[in-house]
Amino acid sequence: MALAEIERLLLEQWHQLGGPRGFEYCNHIDSPAELAAAGDWDLILWAGGRWSLDDVKRKELGCGMRVGEAEDVLVFELRGFGPARRGDARPTRLEDLAKLAATDLTSAACQAAASAAPEAGASCQFKVVLRFARDGDPGAGGAKGKAPPPVAWLWLLGLPAELKAAKAAAGTTAGKRPRKDLDSMPAALNVELECLGIRGEGTPGHGPLVDARWLPCLQAAVTALQERIFFPSSVSVRWVDASYWSADQVVCSLPVGPGKCTPLVLIGDAAMGKPFYTGTTLNVHLAEVKALSRLPVIRWGTAQDAGPGDDDRRRARRYLVDESLAAITPLLPYEQRYRELLLRTPAFHRRQP
Repeated sequence: MALAEIERLLLEQWHQLGGPRGFEYCNHIDSPAELAAAGDWDLILWAGGRWSLDDVKRKELGCGMRVGEAEDVLVFELRGFGPARRGDARPTRLEDLAKLAATDLTSAACQAAASAAPEAGASCQFKVVLRFARDGDPGAGGAKGKAPPPVAWLWLLGLPAELKAAKAAAGTTAGKRPRKDLDSMPAALNVELECLGIRGEGTPGHGPLVDARWLPCLQAAVTALQERIFFPSSVSVRWVDASYWSADQVVCSLPVGPGKCTPLVLIGDAAMGKPFYTGTTLNVHLAEVKALSRLPVIRWGTAQDAGPGDDDRRRARRYLVDESLAAITPLLPYEQRYRELLLRTPAFHRRQP
């Protein structure tokens, strides 16, 4: 079934459940409290993304964010590939990049680095991850019916500590410079190095020369990757914070009035996430939402008629726990599942010492 058809069916079902207010577009919501004030909700699911709640709001809700393993990496965005094979005039296709991504690009980069400066040793232990897709720019496909050309992203990890220190010294400007397309990966790298005030022997630019043993390694690795990845002719580079992050808890109690609380559940990147290059974050999010939907408390649509004595039982439960805990108690199994998920991945730094 095509994705468009799946989306159409889901929208139809949601309209049946949500009624005329099932979807509201262009309605800016800054916090769960604003959403709670807009209606009488049984449950609020917050899927606004990693940065949708600032630290103050998270602290108030008890769902503060912790960053686990984190690393500054360089990401090259690649377009305009040459032929995939020598003597072949056919342009590089998506399947060519798929085959290339399955090969060991890390070894190619490290071997080139070691040959350029054997004395650098462990300071040039890179890791390479390649991701690819069809270019989504309007008109990228050219003639009608022609598939758009591919675009790829190469993540270069394991960068030298001196380079990361230079990026940190540059502050926020290192990550907010306008993107500049150049004709090769080495050219894009050299421009970035110059912006950071790093220039070695034979490197074009106007900055002061830097005596860094790792610099020839880095340049050789990027040059080797330029050749392996079909000589892209339109290249830009940017810094990315590749980190693992997680909320202290995902099931929260949201006060909405005197003596009343609404359960709030964080889902998606608002709850947790991994670096993009791992390629597993979306699958984790889908699995967690599926688990949430299976809880007995989740019932989509019209509420079931209350049975005899239900009101008495609800009134009795009010004296067992306060209203904030009563609101989230049916969702605590999901909270427990979330915490077990974090403990299975050491990179989240959630394990007790």
